[in-house]
Amino acid sequence: MKSVSGPTLTEIAALARKAIYFAAIGFVVLAFATYGMRQYQEYQRLHPRQVEEKPNYLFAKVPEIKFPKKNLSDLNLHLEIATGAYPEAPQLVKIYRMQSSKFPGFDPVQTARDFALKLDFTDNEKKNSDSEYEFTDKNNPTRKIIINVTNQSFKIESDLKSNYQLIAAQSLPNPEEATNFARSFLSSTGLTISHINLDSPDIFYYKLGAEGILTETLLPFDANLIKIVFKRKTIDGKQVFFDEMARGVADFSLANKNDNQIQVVEGEFNGDLVDETAVGTYYAKSAAAAWEEFKTKKEYIVNKGELVEPIIRNMYLGFYDDLSGTYLQPVWVFEGDGNFRGVISAVLAK
Repeated sequence: MKSVSGPTLTEIAALARKAIYFAAIGFVVLAFATYGMRQYQEYQRLHPRQVEEKPNYLFAKVPEIKFPKKNLSDLNLHLEIATGAYPEAPQLVKIYRMQSSKFPGFDPVQTARDFALKLDFTDNEKKNSDSEYEFTDKNNPTRKIIINVTNQSFKIESDLKSNYQLIAAQSLPNPEEATNFARSFLSSTGLTISHINLDSPDIFYYKLGAEGILTETLLPFDANLIKIVFKRKTIDGKQVFFDEMARGVADFSLANKNDNQIQVVEGEFNGDLVDETAVGTYYAKSAAAAWEEFKTKKEYIVNKGELVEPIIRNMYLGFYDDLSGTYLQPVWVFEGDGNFRGVISAVLAK
């Protein structure tokens, strides 16, 4: 009977070498796989996959922004952004519905009378429309306040052509005095002002020219009025813009009377609030598409500036308040040389 012999030492050594070889290959493969997985996870962390958001089209068709009409076809616009690239746009932009801040009381007209008396106007109104009532200054019939009884808004106007004495004082309040007075005046009205940014208002100076027309001047010593412009608080982290550089949700043109007391010569307050519970979402217009459309259509130039060929240095998203009391809508804002500013709708209309 033959005996069964086991593997020889040579065969065992060969098998061991093969095991070590394949184990080494497996280790290298595992190391590369682990490294690759970690790199992929890090890439995913830095570049998360964009999940497409869907608009809710809360207000159905995109409402048209009521831009004032201006003929600025002579402007030749150029874009030179410092980064060399268009800013990124979100997938969706928001449209907010506005809501009126009502005058208190059962009789809004009587409330308006009381309000006019509080600001030293008469309580003998002139009805301009179902919503607007006009009251004259107790001491000066050329100065009046027009109150909207439906939304806590008002406007103060003066006939400077026929009554130059309103701004005939030798000096103007300085910016700090004017700002403090405007803040105090707003607080004294008792109206809702929670939507107003009372910090760092814009300041402008105006000189009275022929026919009682006010023109902006950069020289305070040459001015007849100092204008304090309060902006609306930011919405969704974005600034809110208006149809003029020197216009806000509340603005007041001030001068000194002959007794050196500050007075509001002209002013405007808008009481409409943003309803942040009714938010429509719509597809956003890309920055590249917005620029191509803007340089062709020049949809709205807030401020033309001083140049025929302004260079746009910056563009970003903001909101535009047309003061119609209907919607607050997103816009692409273009800013450039010579104090240029323009806006165009940021909604991709379909």
